[in-house]
Amino acid sequence: MCGTPEYLAPEIIQSKGYTKAVDWWATGVLIYEMVAGHPPFFADEPIEIYERIVIGKVS
Repeated sequence: MCGTPEYLAPEIIQSKGYTKAVDWWATGVLIYEMVAGHPPFFADEPIEIYERIVIGKVS
């Protein structure tokens, strides 16, 4: 997989394809990070970040 783990949309992680929704997801993550000071999904390992994104567990 290519990209910054914190910004990947669930559709990309699950290999469901790329639509405009993926861009909106990344925009939402960026706005969250700007407001909160940290990304919504964070872990030490990328696989843990992917799991949190797919289940929707905000850190």
